[in-house]
Amino acid sequence: MIVGTYILDSLLDTERCGEALGAGLRPGDIVALNGHLGAGKTTFARSLARGFGITRRVTSPTFITVKSYVGERGTFIHCDLYRVDGPQYLRDQGVLDEVEAGAVMVIEWAEKANLFDRADPLVLSFESTSKDGERLVRCEASGRWSWVTPVFERLQRL
Repeated sequence: MIVGTYILDSLLDTERCGEALGAGLRPGDIVALNGHLGAGKTTFARSLARGFGITRRVTSPTFITVKSYVGERGTFIHCDLYRVDGPQYLRDQGVLDEVEAGAVMVIEWAEKANLFDRADPLVLSFESTSKDGERLVRCEASGRWSWVTPVFERLQRL
């Protein structure tokens, strides 16, 4: 198990980190984003999409919950579970079938999904600090995600 806490100094660092991680995503990967409103989850999800090669504008799916984007590297699914009440939602919507078929999925408010019995996600928990634009990010993942540690270490100052 990989566990680390990192500081991203600015919005630009948050975007750079997301793009670097997005470039390394593989078919079937799930990135789970947690944190309070305004903590940086949507900004990070957009950056992941850019890094994955999505050229379309990625918007927050808060009111429609799930948006899919297709790029040269495959399908990128962006989910926002803020308004979802139960963990069965993604299964009922068939989104997990798309991931099993090779789509990459990023989930905001992932703690509502309860996917961890079936998936091996990269879990990132975001927290704002008192410094404008700075984010504290806690990373939890299995050993197959070990490649993310150097990405964070290049951008953080702990």
